[in-house]
Amino acid sequence: MHTITKQQSEIDKNQAEAVSSIIESIKEIPNAAIKVGSILIVKITISNTPTISVKDLSLSEMLALENKPSLLKKPTELLESLSQFKVENTDYLG
Repeated sequence: MHTITKQQSEIDKNQAEAVSSIIESIKEIPNAAIKVGSILIVKITISNTPTISVKDLSLSEMLALENKPSLLKKPTELLESLSQFKVENTDYLG
């Protein structure tokens, strides 16, 4: 168990460093959506106030993005679509 925990800790550290680096690289960009593996980073600027969301995508969300990769070019629409997809998916499962 200790080995698994240590490995996961290393993975988490690497992901956090990657996310930090990506956020730093988009600081001058008002709106962006970047998917790296299962991690989605979305930056939206409204009234000169940037908001950054980082999300670990579920398998169904990753598949939805594969079906509509153009959403990565529309950060606001991307967040709305993912939240709608989650509601629809939950309704379907419930």
